[in-house]
Amino acid sequence: MKLAVIAVGHHDNNFPVMKRIAGEVDLTLVMHVARNPYRESFLEISLDDVPFGFTDLRNERPDLLPGRFWEYLADAPPFPLYLFRSPSHRILDLRNQFYNQLFARWLRRGRFDLIHFNGVSGHQVPLYMGTPRIPKIHTIHDYDEHFGVRPRLSHSLFRTYVTRHARIIVQHGEALRRRVIELSGRPEESVVSLLNGANETFRLFEPEDPPGEEFPTVLQWGRIDRYKGVELLLDAIPGVLREVPEARFIIGGAGRVDRDLSRWEKHPNVEIHNRYLGNEEIITFLHRSSLVAAPYLDATQSAVALTAFEFGKPLVASRVGTFPELVRDGYNGRLIPPGDGQALRKALIEILKDRDGLRRMQANVAK
Repeated sequence: MKLAVIAVGHHDNNFPVMKRIAGEVDLTLVMHVARNPYRESFLEISLDDVPFGFTDLRNERPDLLPGRFWEYLADAPPFPLYLFRSPSHRILDLRNQFYNQLFARWLRRGRFDLIHFNGVSGHQVPLYMGTPRIPKIHTIHDYDEHFGVRPRLSHSLFRTYVTRHARIIVQHGEALRRRVIELSGRPEESVVSLLNGANETFRLFEPEDPPGEEFPTVLQWGRIDRYKGVELLLDAIPGVLREVPEARFIIGGAGRVDRDLSRWEKHPNVEIHNRYLGNEEIITFLHRSSLVAAPYLDATQSAVALTAFEFGKPLVASRVGTFPELVRDGYNGRLIPPGDGQALRKALIEILKDRDGLRRMQANVAK
């Protein structure tokens, strides 16, 4: 079977899967990008000297991907790997219309048996329309808008279009699969659940001499949005420190935090990095931490959880999205009700006071 995978993001999920299927199908992977710089999952690419349209990453610009990335792919059968750059994210941009037609024509000439779109972009509608005879599978990571995120008309229209035209919709968890069936009315067999494994791609950025764990340290990181519940963790810190004075907290990520962060600026037990974090910095924080907090108000699938597990860190997470499918309460983490700051504080205190129990959770994650 000749398969084209067109990914607008979530490359931390893409590449482990591509490595495993490259020997089973005739695979071509295209990374579809527009924003400059392109920052998505573990990739940070400057597009300053990248032309619009196709770039062959293996043969023309291997330097655009991290050096150790090619070592990571070395044990997989080689497959074509392209970057396709669109002029902008604006769908009505006439330049985009030209390049989308170019992309669709390339797909038709490639005589692909199947196209798998991973991630959501309005650019994909012209690709659907331009390849009507090729069956489509579409992985949609956020079928619903997150709490606190302004609804986007483009997202709603695109979701409706894909719901009608994709042969299969993929969700990364059974709860998400049931939600898509409920909202879309699609037949059950046309929506499938594939749960992602631990996020191994971040190992590409391991420092030569990583720091050791600074027990007991709690880490929460990632892009900060209202639904991530960062404020819940900040509100829980004083109560945790009263019971576990040696506890430490690291919070990192770009975005608006609805709390006064100045009170923590000189606190010896609290680090707040309210900015974009690079891969090496994230990995350093993971090595230093004892566990990861994810007190989300809502969620779909979580790259944070999968990355935490790759580095052997238990998760204290809300009972939303796929967290209940990833976390076994008391085994490899703890589950709490969403929005319940008291439950978060209690769970953190119990775990941080029980060093042996935390070590067992870490060992269970490693399994």
